[in-house]
Amino acid sequence: MGLAGAVSADTVIETQSPAGVALDDLDISVLDTDHSVEGTDRAVFDLEDGTYEVLIEHPDHDSIQRTIIVEGSSEYRFTMSEPERQESEVSFGNVNSPESVCTRTSFDVDTEIVNSGETDEIVSLTGKGFGKILKGQTFIIPAGESRIHRFTFTDFSGLGLKDFTIELDNRNESISESIRLEDCDIPGDEISVDNVDMKLHPNRGNEKASVNELVRIRGFADGARGSVPVDIEVDGRTVAEINTDRGGFFETYFRPQSSGLKTVTASSGEEFKSRDLNVVPVAKIEWMNAPEQAFAGEDFQVCGYVDSDIEPEIVLLQDNEVIETRHANGEVCFDVRSNDPGTRDYKMRALTYGQSDSREASVNILEQGSEVEAFPSQIQTVVSEPGLLRVGLYNTHEEDRDYTVRLREFPEDWVDNSTQHETLSMGEQKSVFFYANPMASGDFSAVLEVETDGEIIFSDTVEFRIVEQGPHEPENLFRVFTRLFLSGLIPFY
Repeated sequence: MGLAGAVSADTVIETQSPAGVALDDLDISVLDTDHSVEGTDRAVFDLEDGTYEVLIEHPDHDSIQRTIIVEGSSEYRFTMSEPERQESEVSFGNVNSPESVCTRTSFDVDTEIVNSGETDEIVSLTGKGFGKILKGQTFIIPAGESRIHRFTFTDFSGLGLKDFTIELDNRNESISESIRLEDCDIPGDEISVDNVDMKLHPNRGNEKASVNELVRIRGFADGARGSVPVDIEVDGRTVAEINTDRGGFFETYFRPQSSGLKTVTASSGEEFKSRDLNVVPVAKIEWMNAPEQAFAGEDFQVCGYVDSDIEPEIVLLQDNEVIETRHANGEVCFDVRSNDPGTRDYKMRALTYGQSDSREASVNILEQGSEVEAFPSQIQTVVSEPGLLRVGLYNTHEEDRDYTVRLREFPEDWVDNSTQHETLSMGEQKSVFFYANPMASGDFSAVLEVETDGEIIFSDTVEFRIVEQGPHEPENLFRVFTRLFLSGLIPFY
């Protein structure tokens, strides 16, 4: 901003096109000040007298920067020019076709497309002539390069000079050529060819394909009258036997079964054409298995099945950290151990320089613990008052277990359900309770046993001391505990 005085007034700024039409959707800023507006058709600023730089922008016109001198109220109208339209940098190059051809045969038109720009361009071609429209393929021409596309006109009739046209789709550009159709005898054998041309079209492009990817083969067997047989071989092994159409065009598909550099050959009679195809390996993990649960500190296996024609690098990750790598194919197993309870996420990745794959599984790591716990080992109560014995079960095995819990050598009418059965899944915990209601005082003992899978895994003696309660005898600790438990104030798992 230049000179600034103490006087301020409204300054109006507007724009117009070269044709004198007022413009809207303007962004107008007075540089080095806080004055700016967006998306307007005119700006009104309260500016002090002085010299200012104004920047004006419009989406469809070239931006301008102008100097204004404000002296009191001022109005400015500026003209904004439209940007120059760039001509397409894709153009036709050489177009090669014969000068004359016998009617009812076929001929090729090789069209060169040149990209003289600095960016890659997508091009699509269409051929028109003899009452037909031939849609060509769409392809990319890198910056500064050219490509040649072949159209084949077949099954045409008539005599004399006929025109055909090649169009650059979506670019409003075309080129027309003429060819003379003649009525003549066609020499040579109906099934002989003088040239075979063939191209490969893998999905990946750049003459690369993945193992088992569908690869298209297209080409022409030139010089014959009518359809001719074409054999397709990959490294000397026949993968297809096909026939051309009447114009010599052929098309087929094959799937490479292994990786490496392959030679694809199309042959008809003594003529052939070969092209190289780089087939990259693919690694596919068909399945991945891991246990749903495992105990902390114990080994378990994470396995998967890898399908590849090579031995890819197999990586196992635990919670996104690599814990082991190896090169393998087929069924692959890793021995894993986790010392921390909780959920652990495992990922198996099969890596190749072609196409890789991965699968995931989660394992619940269970805390280690005793399979059987009993409380208490000594019970003191009074006649006709209940005594409580708790047995905690924890299935520390990798399969479901049936448990039988017995309280033996104790008067059967003093305890309800002296034998109890429970089934626990892996890692499941459950409590079994025995309620004793002694009917006489004295010292008694019982044997507590826990059996699973035909084996006694726990056996211990439980002592009972039964006393007569006097009228003012305080309650013992276990009786208080029992009452609290029965009232739900003390939980057990």
